[in-house]
Amino acid sequence: VVAGDGPERGALERLAARLGLGERVRFLGHLAPERLEQELATAWVHAVPSIWDEPFGITVAEAMMRGTAVVASDRGGPSEIVRAGESGLLVPPGDAAALAGAITRIVGNRALAERFGAAGRALARTELSNDVFLGRIEGLYADMTSPGSGTSLAR
Repeated sequence: VVAGDGPERGALERLAARLGLGERVRFLGHLAPERLEQELATAWVHAVPSIWDEPFGITVAEAMMRGTAVVASDRGGPSEIVRAGESGLLVPPGDAAALAGAITRIVGNRALAERFGAAGRALARTELSNDVFLGRIEGLYADMTSPGSGTSLAR
């Protein structure tokens, strides 16, 4: 299942057809958030093959919150969120063979997919939830505004 849209969609659809993948690959295009969640709810693995440094990688955090194993590029934010071998796998950016191997490894082993998914969900709940981020931001503001911090938010 390929969700999202972009300039390469047509080429990817033609490639899937040329490879005879037919019904095995579905291109959904852009989806509303609730429909996207419905489509992704049963996924065993969520691939994030970024070739550039993503500052955070929200899609990785969302997959982990769902309890889905993640395969991501070992670059930028996703490489800081995914714990390789624990909550998913990291691959070199742009290495299609490594990406395919990592996805195949997870899809071929339901127990591994479930273990990565459970570990990712636990990590996301303790380190990536809205409450955790809000607490960190509040702590940052408190530090910045405390007497003697050397930082002032006043203009």
